Amino acid sequence: MVRDRVKISNKLGIPAQLAAKLVDKAIEYNSDIKIIYNDQEVNAKDMMEVMGLEVNQEAEILVRADGQDESKAVKSIVGMVEEGAGDLM
Repeated sequence: MVRDRVKISNKLGIPAQLAAKLVDKAIEYNSDIKIIYNDQEVNAKDMMEVMGLEVNQEAEILVRADGQDESKAVKSIVGMVEEGAGDLM
């Protein structure tokens, strides 16, 4: 299992556009990928679950993956948010 934290810089937290990008990225991997926020854990490959987290601006989420490509999955998702996907709006 691999996990890493990332801060959401988007002023809207995780709006639909960012949630869709996160889900699309997670779907690229075979690992079981979870996003954890405020003691809620959701499937990163499920749009409704990700949006249901209601992540606020400046919040920190934990991305956790378990499977054959777990390291790549976490690195890719965290990197996408850090490189500006969090500033879509």
